[in-house]
Parts: sequence; C-alpha cells; structure tokens
Amino acid sequence: MSAKKILPEDIRNQGDPKADSAFQYLYHDPQVYKEFLQISSNKTLVLFGENYKELTSFIDEIQLPGNVDHVRLKNGARFFEKNAQSILPILGFYSLPYCYAGARGARVLFHSKRLLNDPFNRLIETAQFVFDVCKSGAFEDYSNGLVSIAKVRLMHAAARHYTSKDITDETPVNQQDMIGTLLSFSLLVIRGLRKLGISMTKREIDGYVYLWNVIGAGLGIKLQYLPSSIAVASKLEAEIRKSEFIQSEEGIALTRALLLSYKASSPSMPLLNPADLVDFFLGEEVSKVLGIPSRAWKKDLIGLGLNVQSTISQFGDKHFREILKQFDLVKKENGINPAFKFAL
Repeated sequence: MSAKKILPEDIRNQGDPKADSAFQYLYHDPQVYKEFLQISSNKTLVLFGENYKELTSFIDEIQLPGNVDHVRLKNGARFFEKNAQSILPILGFYSLPYCYAGARGARVLFHSKRLLNDPFNRLIETAQFVFDVCKSGAFEDYSNGLVSIAKVRLMHAAARHYTSKDITDETPVNQQDMIGTLLSFSLLVIRGLRKLGISMTKREIDGYVYLWNVIGAGLGIKLQYLPSSIAVASKLEAEIRKSEFIQSEEGIALTRALLLSYKASSPSMPLLNPADLVDFFLGEEVSKVLGIPSRAWKKDLIGLGLNVQSTISQFGDKHFREILKQFDLVKKENGINPAFKFAL
C-alpha cells in the first residue's frame, strides 16, 4: 500500500497571485519599480507599502506573523552563524544541483539563462540572500531580511511572467517547485552537515527548519505546505523527488555550466574535482539524473576521513564576522554587487 501524498495533484498549477499582481503593477510603472529597488531596510519596506496601496497586501504578507516564535527563530539564526562555513559550500555543491534534477522545474531555470550563462554571479546572489535572511536580527527594522525576501519573491513572479509563453503545461515557479527549493535550503543543509560528520541538537535542527519555514511563507509558499518538522520535511522531499526527478537536457546543461564555473573559480582545488563533491552529497541516484558519474572510491576516501570542508570551503575563519568579510572580499574582487534585480 503506497503512502498517502502530502501535496495535492494540482500543486504544479498553483502559483503566487499576490506576487504576480505586485509585479504587474511595477511592470507598468517603471518609476515605482526604481524606487522599490532602492529600498534597503525592513522599516523602509513597510513605509513603501503604506505609500503605494497597490503593493500593501503583497508587502504585508511578507512581514513576520504575529504568532511567530522568536525563540525558535533566534535558534535557527544562531545555528546558521555557527555552521556558515560548512553551510555555504553545501548550498553550492548539494542544494543547487539538487534543484536541477527536477526536470520540469529545471526548464524555468534554463529559460531564464542566468544560471546557464552566468552561474558564478548567480551563486554569489544566492549566498547573499542566505546571509540576508539567516543572520541574527535579519527581520528587525534596521536589517534587510524582509527586503531580500520581497525582491526574490518578485524575481519569481518575473520568471513566471517571462517564461509563461514557453511553458504552457503548468504554472512556472509553482508551489511545488518553491517547496522543493525551500527544502534544498533547509532539509538538505541538515543532511549535508551530517554527511560532513557535524553533530546537531534537535533544538538546532528545529530552529533551522522553522527559520526557513518563516522565510518560505514570506516567499509565497502556502502555510499548509510548510513542513511542521524535519520528519515531515523528509517525507515532502521524498514525494517531490519521486515525482519530479527525471533526467533532462536542461538539468544536465545547468549542471555542466555549474561545474565549469567551479573549476574556473577554483582551478587549484585539491584532491577532489567539483563533480566528485556534487556526487558525494547527492548520491548515485540523483547524480545519474544530472549526468554525473558516481565514483565509489572517492566516497570511500571521504568516509575514511578526508577533510571535505577544507577542500570546498573558501572561508578560512569559522567566526561569522570573518566569513562575512571574506564574502565581501570575493564580491569586490569579482565586481559583483547582488541586488536581486528583476528586469521589466
């Protein structure tokens, strides 16, 4: 007897109407769009919503709910800062290629071109978003976590707008794809840390999953689809993987571009090449979907104690402030200024 599905059958036809409406308003008023891009703090975002009533409902939905558990939220942020040195490469070598394995979702990423033509800059933008929303105080008035959520949510709406002419059999960037991406940032990070032998308490895991649930709600995921625990998150991931992970030309092309980007940015990477690291995290089944050969002897070396962290991490100091400094240096050296801009 098969397990009961968590997600409804029409999940891939469910999008984010409020974000789509907000995008259309900005699309037809370039001046307001320019003003929106200049918002830099959560408090300013709220004031902006008060000035433009057409955006009030959208911006209100991004604010933290009144019943938010601030203790769990802080636990999640502390966990991120404690493990940021390991989490960042996990996102790059595990979470991102994992998202390419979903054939239907990969079509949107392929059509958007940026991950195909400019993967390194896109990776930096993703890392910037994670810093913005996961750091301590991210949702306070003076910070910018909610601003980044609003801008990324509108990027998703822009992707739906521009790819809908090519993808007509479902809603691009639908609820299922957003849930799968959310799990890649929460559940897969927990799994990746375990693969690296890093121990975590139940409280830390709960806080981190809760933090990403709050972020996911702000990004437009329906509350009933957010996992209530790490166990439910695992069931959701298995369900999505079973229905969506099929080999596709788009997924293979995106993976190839990502691996080439890693090689170009780290030509002297010791011992393991990027494909081996992706294979280590994803496992043989998903690696095969992405056209990556699985090398058992490499996994054996890692299992025997190979220091994967020193191989994949670009950050030398475990102190979170030092990691931020290193990240800013990488952006400066490469002339990158992530702004989560979406073209009109």
